[in-house]
Amino acid sequence: MAMSRNGKVTAWFMFAADEQRSERLEIVRRAQRCATLLQPSVDIIFYPEGYQELENIWRYTQEIFGFEDWQVHFFKHKEDDGSDRPRMEIYTEVLDRLDELGMSEVTVMPMFPSLPLRNMCLVRGHHMYGDCQEDIVHKDWLHPRPSENTVIHRLKTCRTGIINIPLGYSCFTPEEMLLAYDIMVKEYTVENFCLKPAGTSGGIGIVLDPSKEQIEEFCATPSLWDSPPILIEELLPIDRKPDGGIVSVSAHFTSGRVNERLTEQYVKDEITFCGAKTAPLDVEGSIVETCREHAEILNNEMQWHGLWGIDFLIVNGQPFLVDINAGRPNMCHFPYFFTRRYAPDKNWWYVNEFMANRHIAARDVQRHLENEKVLFKPGMERGIALLAHSRYETLVVFIADTHQEINELSNTWQGIVRQLHIPVDEVIEKTVIDDEVYPRE
Repeated sequence: MAMSRNGKVTAWFMFAADEQRSERLEIVRRAQRCATLLQPSVDIIFYPEGYQELENIWRYTQEIFGFEDWQVHFFKHKEDDGSDRPRMEIYTEVLDRLDELGMSEVTVMPMFPSLPLRNMCLVRGHHMYGDCQEDIVHKDWLHPRPSENTVIHRLKTCRTGIINIPLGYSCFTPEEMLLAYDIMVKEYTVENFCLKPAGTSGGIGIVLDPSKEQIEEFCATPSLWDSPPILIEELLPIDRKPDGGIVSVSAHFTSGRVNERLTEQYVKDEITFCGAKTAPLDVEGSIVETCREHAEILNNEMQWHGLWGIDFLIVNGQPFLVDINAGRPNMCHFPYFFTRRYAPDKNWWYVNEFMANRHIAARDVQRHLENEKVLFKPGMERGIALLAHSRYETLVVFIADTHQEINELSNTWQGIVRQLHIPVDEVIEKTVIDDEVYPRE
């Protein structure tokens, strides 16, 4: 084992220990996204045990990137009776493993940084990266509660201020949502609405243009209120690209700085996030620069230190801030870190491909990429890198110099997709993920 780089070792721990009720799908998706980001013979990754997808992606990354067996540790996150294992026990196991390996001054990278984990890291001589969730008072929402009866949101800007936001409210109860609806209709003459869980990821749970009756039905469904707040916003008339897609730009933050490259989001069925790409963007340059200016303003005001992300929708050429990914990595951080290490001067396009055939393993995808001579490996200038693969989705990034080359890689990938599976048209909640046997590799 090569452990000589004290102070530069990273322990990736992309498991939501504070949200163990997460569906199997979310646990797997979050845990495996950073599989390709380890430094060979240096870093370590922690996975919850019991998920064949995680074992498969680990074996794939070992082969392609040369990782060693000790660089992964599978921890138990469920008790024998199926109940959640206490998060403090999980934290202790993770830190004990670092001690067993003789690692010191490790940077621990959790999915959701927490005060207990930070304190435990300090006692052991390690550093937890990021802003603790307990310290983030505004979390993932932009709007006040309807009882405050104001359109000024928590970042101290308003629709007529420096940064545009949609009119809306954060609702913690069904009664608050019905009150917010009445305020928006009677006082602000809003006609079209959007319902959005504050902690949503990838567009999950968003409802576009519901009628009054549908909003009332939403409020009368207890299961939809398990994790408030729910946002009710005006539905924006978003600008469209020539192909009909919405115009959306995202900024990403690392260690208190705005990442040098903003990304253009690709959204399926106007809700589901399915990818992003860097320059050259299809969005007008002046719009991108305005988004960057707004990102810098927010970063300076909020003093963010860890991994954050913000999303803009473009309306009449003007950015509207619609989402803050608070204190956690968003989907684009992983291709950003990957390309910065292996292809720092290249452009990239990140694709989140939904899968209908749950019997496809990571090596199946690898073999198809190799057959087409496009599988990206360290040292290459161009290709398709496989970042993650589960029974429902595959995450790849196209890496090249020019927009044309990226489009060529995209066309090659779509041909592979057609060979592998039938694309899914429904949003993510409509697919049932069960515990059937996943293919071993």
